[in-house]
Amino acid sequence: MTMHPILRRLIYEFGERASVLDGIESNIYTYSWAGSRTKYYGQYIDPIGVLTEHRIPSVQRWAKRMIRQLRSEIERARDHDAELDVEMEI
Repeated sequence: MTMHPILRRLIYEFGERASVLDGIESNIYTYSWAGSRTKYYGQYIDPIGVLTEHRIPSVQRWAKRMIRQLRSEIERARDHDAELDVEMEI
């Protein structure tokens, strides 16, 4: 997955505004998804990872925090998937 050009522009022009980064984060966690959430959260790792080298320090910090959160969500989703697998075996 790559970052949409409009999102890229918003971040590059307004990334120093906490409200912009908060809005992007809220949008990531507002979703409808079928199947494992690991793929849903995983699709954001690379595009957001690029932002850890951004010229705006607040964007760098936000990106690093988001990567940690997404990885944590992926682990929770894996645990959930494993629990479902066990229930299916019973």
